[in-house]
Amino acid sequence: MRAMIVDISKSLSVLLSQHMASQQIKPLALTQGHEALEMLKRARCDLVCVAMHLEDMDGIEFVKAVRSLKNQQDTHVVMLTTNENRDTLSKAMKAGVNELFRKDQLNKLLEHITSWAQKIKLEHIHGNILYVEDNKATALVVSEQLKHSGYTVQQVTSGTAALDLLDTQKFDLLMVDYILEGSMTGLELVQEVRLNQSQPFEHPILVLSGQEDDNKKVEILRSGANDYLDKRASYDEMMVRVNNLIRTKRLFEQVQYQQEKLQHLAMTDQLTSLHNRHYLFEAAPQKLSEAQRHQFPVALIIADLDKFKSINDSHGHATGDQVLKETGVLLRKLCRKEDIVARFGGEEFVILLSHCNQAQALDKAESIRAALLELKPAQLRVSASFGVACLEGGNQQNFNDLFSDADTAVYLAKNNGRNRVELHKN
Repeated sequence: MRAMIVDISKSLSVLLSQHMASQQIKPLALTQGHEALEMLKRARCDLVCVAMHLEDMDGIEFVKAVRSLKNQQDTHVVMLTTNENRDTLSKAMKAGVNELFRKDQLNKLLEHITSWAQKIKLEHIHGNILYVEDNKATALVVSEQLKHSGYTVQQVTSGTAALDLLDTQKFDLLMVDYILEGSMTGLELVQEVRLNQSQPFEHPILVLSGQEDDNKKVEILRSGANDYLDKRASYDEMMVRVNNLIRTKRLFEQVQYQQEKLQHLAMTDQLTSLHNRHYLFEAAPQKLSEAQRHQFPVALIIADLDKFKSINDSHGHATGDQVLKETGVLLRKLCRKEDIVARFGGEEFVILLSHCNQAQALDKAESIRAALLELKPAQLRVSASFGVACLEGGNQQNFNDLFSDADTAVYLAKNNGRNRVELHKN
């Protein structure tokens, strides 16, 4: 998106330019109205912010001149003024101004630019469409119309060919004719696609048909299609339906992404980026159930940094945080991808190791203990006490009990002088 700012105030132009850049808008700031008009004659602009009074001409006359340019008919024009009386507003709107803001309402102006930019991003949709149509003439016309609107189109003639492509590629929309080449109808293709999907907007489906029977239309929608389009519909109607379906898919994906991000935040320790105790108590019982079902050993290691309070007291909390971060990086580095590594809270870390027997768990804890001494996080000599508990041979034990056993072993390590590994013995 491109924007032009025409105002004699350099400070205002800088502020607007910075905000526009944050919204992926490319701004150009000018002070002369005539210079701006010459540039607008040569290149289209999506947004123009102009002051009521310019160095060389009146702002309203400038807007009238902009609207007279064929390439600027759809340009969004915002006017800035120090006087917002009814007469000014009327003249500005008649000239072709879309929005009028007083210069002491900058927050409202910035909010408007943000809102406008988001709206434009949604309207300028590009996507990949799979079009299933067996009539060559119809397929050619519709494909060209979709490509002209900025879409990438792959066209096939049968439901079988469509399913093959859906297995290997991602599409933003599936457009399906009701009658297809081969034994599979468009309705059957829709049903087959929906059988293999958990979400209706993973592949939005638009069915095209010349069927006039309302019952057929209802059947199409009930089969899993998101929308229906009569083949005799205009180009504009087709594009509205296509754009709406793809826009809804994008919004759905955005919501999904935000939910996944929130879920990740809820299960992640913000300081170390390890899992947190909430994730641990959700995932660990599942790991234990799997171990008991398939009869493989698991081990739990609890590591508690020694005398961590004195680090905070002597060196400050920022240094303490750095120690925790570097310890977290070390633990992640020394553990396998399938292991659960979590910061339980404070200076306590927990590691759940699958397919790990007692001897292996003790070796792992000892190697971490030695590596931590060598690491010297935040340039400090830091040690930890380790407690190890194991579950072997498919023994029936819940996670809380296993955790309690490892915790008991940690206390034993502390009492026996710290900087050591202790095993809980049943």
